[in-house]
Amino acid sequence: MSAVGRRTWFRTMVIAATFFCATAMFRAGQEPDRGRGTPPPLVPDPYGFLYLANGDERSAAFEAARKSLSYESITISRRGCFGMCPIYSITLRVDGTATYLGERFVDRIGKFSGHIYLRDFAHLSLFIDRAGFMKFADSYAAPWFDDETVITSVVPRAGAAKTVADYGQFGPPDLWILERAIDAVVAKIKWTPRDSVTDAPSRDR
Repeated sequence: MSAVGRRTWFRTMVIAATFFCATAMFRAGQEPDRGRGTPPPLVPDPYGFLYLANGDERSAAFEAARKSLSYESITISRRGCFGMCPIYSITLRVDGTATYLGERFVDRIGKFSGHIYLRDFAHLSLFIDRAGFMKFADSYAAPWFDDETVITSVVPRAGAAKTVADYGQFGPPDLWILERAIDAVVAKIKWTPRDSVTDAPSRDR
């Protein structure tokens, strides 16, 4: 092997060894043992259960979290516009149940039920905490007409429920993110029809 070849081979071995050590260190930091992972920075202790590996400890932690998470339900209601904006309401609950009411300009019309995973509900709850949703104003309105109104409501285990109306996506950026995060979770749910809606519910807010 030439001198150039030896140097190339040596550099390749050094790079491979460095990558192997870095990977091992990363895994050690993420999984100090088979039963517990390391939550990312800034994840509060009540949400640490999200990072447990499968096993009895994880199952017990999830059941405990279902009884202790700060919120009982999260609701999003899109109330339409002068055009063909979707009109529907969805409630997600910490007990795992979910209900959907589709009214107009949506694929599902009527009442449906489904199941939400606790992991998804907990991630939404964590974002609600970090965004400071409970301290948002009750309403935000764009200074124009013919736009969509989105109403988000959160019911805590203790204290008063919080409802925020957002017209024209004029609220804080974190409100916009929360609205879309809820919709993303809803898209994963397998909905089962309950019954059809014969009379359109009131549009009163």
